Amino acid sequence: MRLMEVVCTFTMGGSERLAVLLADRLREQGMHTSVCTTSGGAGPICDVMDERGIPWFAPVERAGNPLSRRLQLAHLFRRERIDVLHLHHVSNLALCYWPARLAGVRRIVMTEHTDYELRHTPRVWRRAARFAPKAEAITVIHGGLEQLLREVGLPADRLHRIDNGVDTRTFRPRRQARKPRPLVVGWVGRLHADKDVDTWLRAAAYVARHSPRPVRFSVVGDGEESTRAQALARELDIADRVDFHGAQKDVAVFLRAMDVLALSSRTEGVPLVLLEAMASGVPCVATAVGGIPEIIQPAWGRLVPPGEPQAIADAVLALLSSDAERLAMGKTARQVAMERFSMEAMLARYAQVLAPTMPAA
Repeated sequence: MRLMEVVCTFTMGGSERLAVLLADRLREQGMHTSVCTTSGGAGPICDVMDERGIPWFAPVERAGNPLSRRLQLAHLFRRERIDVLHLHHVSNLALCYWPARLAGVRRIVMTEHTDYELRHTPRVWRRAARFAPKAEAITVIHGGLEQLLREVGLPADRLHRIDNGVDTRTFRPRRQARKPRPLVVGWVGRLHADKDVDTWLRAAAYVARHSPRPVRFSVVGDGEESTRAQALARELDIADRVDFHGAQKDVAVFLRAMDVLALSSRTEGVPLVLLEAMASGVPCVATAVGGIPEIIQPAWGRLVPPGEPQAIADAVLALLSSDAERLAMGKTARQVAMERFSMEAMLARYAQVLAPTMPAA
């Protein structure tokens, strides 16, 4: 069985990391796996694929002629003799559906990660209504998306909810420091307008001024907003307290160094990093968008409205003010991650949907 994961870019985003994880782990079940991007060339996650021996392809240019792009994709799918195509996001389903059929791909599965464009961009909704019913299966990562795609008219037996999973051996709590150190508030993601790092930095500036204890800020990720974010940190006079680490292969190391993870996204699905932070014993502050409210509960995190720096700052300061409460929330978060978001369960469900005729491992 030859499976190809198809992503929009080779950045270190959540859907890209999931695609690489599936390509890596499903090889253990006898599949031949690879990963393809539909726009641009090599990116940060290519180093991870090279280390793990996962073949990857960047066959088309972002600004290429639409017909030429589709023909290049069809050629790739045929040359690689792809049996199953796993497409991440509706945009890739619309782009790759006919090239896949032309190339003889037998099974097409699409995973949608976010509901924002489906709700707010009519063109994306029309693509979903046109192409989603043609796929052999559609998977979603939270209940809101499941309900939304039912409205497209998908048959119930083709729509599957698969919760994201987390490797609780890789993502684990740190040992408590023996000597005093500054508290660390972190942010992890792709520096894109949707992630609204401006709001996060404005919240960080308030926390820096009002925290009774020394605090540092850790930004892990890269993207088109990186230069502007660093300029804003200088403008807010917190550049000496904010560490911009860029894209990192080993996110677990950075999460273990954090005391609180705060996410400021305007739109989301279910961020993998949220589950990874929980598994690392790090309490989270996150905006109440997408599938996040299905994950975060008061016992292990705090929800805040999007676009409100003061709300993020107040929630972070409350967590930083009590070591006992923060550590208890982190312990609960890890327990929830282990019980509800098992990596093994997620992989088994994807294997079942992607290749239902294969015997269980």
